[in-house]
Amino acid sequence: MGRWSGRIPSPTEYSAPYWRSGGEDGALRLLRCNRCGKWTPYIKRQCPYCGQESLEWRTVPGEGVLYSYSVHYRPAAPEFQSQVPYIIGLVQLDRGPRLLSRILGEPSEMAVGRRVRVVFEQVENGWAIPYFEVVP
Repeated sequence: MGRWSGRIPSPTEYSAPYWRSGGEDGALRLLRCNRCGKWTPYIKRQCPYCGQESLEWRTVPGEGVLYSYSVHYRPAAPEFQSQVPYIIGLVQLDRGPRLLSRILGEPSEMAVGRRVRVVFEQVENGWAIPYFEVVP
C-alpha cells in the first residue's frame, strides 16, 4: 500500500472533497470563505475568521515553501515505527494558508524556505492522503 501505515480516514459527506482531491485529478482542495475571501486549512462548516457559513471547496495550487519542520525519531503511534525518522512540517502555500503535513524526503534535505509540492498516495475507495515533497 505504500507509505501510509495509519488508519484510513473515514471522510464524511462534507469532508470528502479534501480526501478525494488527489484521487480524482491530483489537485489539492481546501475551503475558502465566499464572504471574507480567507482560506482555512480546517474542515469546518463555518468560517473561523468571519463566522459565516459560506465556505466553499476550491482548488489551490499545491506548491509553497517549508515554513517550519520537525524530524521525528520516535513514532507518534506504533504503526509509524517502520517510518522513523519522518518529517512533519508547516507549509506556506503560494496561494493559500499554511498547512501541517508530512514532508517526504531525508532529514538532510530539509531547510526552512525550501520549495515543496503536494503529492498524493492513493489508499482505498478513491481516497488519497496528501503529503508534500521537497522540489529538487
